[in-house]
Amino acid sequence: MGINLLHLFPLLLLPLLATAEIPQELFLVPPEPLILDYHNGPLLTGNYSVNIIWYGNFTAAQRAIVADFITSLSASTPAPSVASWWKTISLYKGGGVRITLGSQYFDTKLSFGKSLTRTNLSQLATNSGTHRNSITAIFTAPDVLVEVRSAREIIRDRV
Repeated sequence: MGINLLHLFPLLLLPLLATAEIPQELFLVPPEPLILDYHNGPLLTGNYSVNIIWYGNFTAAQRAIVADFITSLSASTPAPSVASWWKTISLYKGGGVRITLGSQYFDTKLSFGKSLTRTNLSQLATNSGTHRNSITAIFTAPDVLVEVRSAREIIRDRV
């Protein structure tokens, strides 16, 4: 006469079910709040819209991820969210910032070809109808090459 394993199986699951019902903290000490170092530089304050230029072909899912992220920067969703982290900025000099998703432009025909220079990027941003209190973000498809500035050039331009 052997033991029927089917009768023991529910008993083996009891410890798993007991722990699944009770939420547990995975840390012994709560994490400290994030503290950002302020280096006395200018801060982005006020209301801004982020315009997106899609240069090349992107899937609807790729575009949705970026648009959802930008929208979440000022969302009123409960914490934790990108908006709750972003509000940390308002603790510093100058007050808060509100970011909204502006216009989206699609250049699937690659009007400047598959190799973009800094001048091309500037022209793309200008052609998108930029206005005061807007930020233009250009996303390029993986098959598009973009001229990159060296760190030395960036530092030289800021001095």
